[in-house]
Amino acid sequence: MDIYYYCSYTGSPVGYILGCLTYNPNQSANYTLSRKRIPPVIRRFFEYDTVCNAFGILPAEPKQYYLMMKNLTAKGDKNGEAPEYYLNLAFVTQDVDEYKRLLRAGGGTSEDIAVMIKDSMELDRTSDFGFTIRPDRLKKLVKGSFRSVFESSGALERVNTFLEVDSPQADLTYLTENLELSDPERTLSFLPEAPKWVVYSKKKQTRPIRLIVVIPIAAGILAVIIWILQALLKFLLTK
Repeated sequence: MDIYYYCSYTGSPVGYILGCLTYNPNQSANYTLSRKRIPPVIRRFFEYDTVCNAFGILPAEPKQYYLMMKNLTAKGDKNGEAPEYYLNLAFVTQDVDEYKRLLRAGGGTSEDIAVMIKDSMELDRTSDFGFTIRPDRLKKLVKGSFRSVFESSGALERVNTFLEVDSPQADLTYLTENLELSDPERTLSFLPEAPKWVVYSKKKQTRPIRLIVVIPIAAGILAVIIWILQALLKFLLTK
């Protein structure tokens, strides 16, 4: 599983820098985030403000499942912590069972999740990111449930790409262009049951009228015209 941090805090010397780590349950030393191997789609989803949260199938190859949580905040309450944390996090995995465990029933609120993310960060002002990641706290975070962030979509049992946007009036054409979602067979559309959630799915096809249906209809119309003409001719001849 890859985990992406896009976080900052009050007094950070660097601000927001997107970094990645590969989770290892046996890690004992703090993780140092990396700027390498970050898929462009992940970067766009993090950096584009219209997107609030996202989950499902990551629109990139190979097939991967992801959860993305944005705009979470937490307050520091211990010595050595910053007064305020600004948190954005994503999990990406090719293991569908691992993905489902992250969305299992239970778990805490968005505020509880924000605290767990904050607790996984150890401030380090010499780091390129302004912090490193504590393996013990990350292990606790990975074992959490994040269902509460995405439950309002009503689509957790569906398999597709889902995004929460900041407004039910968001311009989906503009959003598609900015996120560079370029699959010609797929499009963004709002979920009727959750107006701030959109799905990136296959376009609905309008079925063409089959020739087998058209021919009998045309033949029927032609027969009626011929009958009318024959009746008219017979009427004229008898006058």
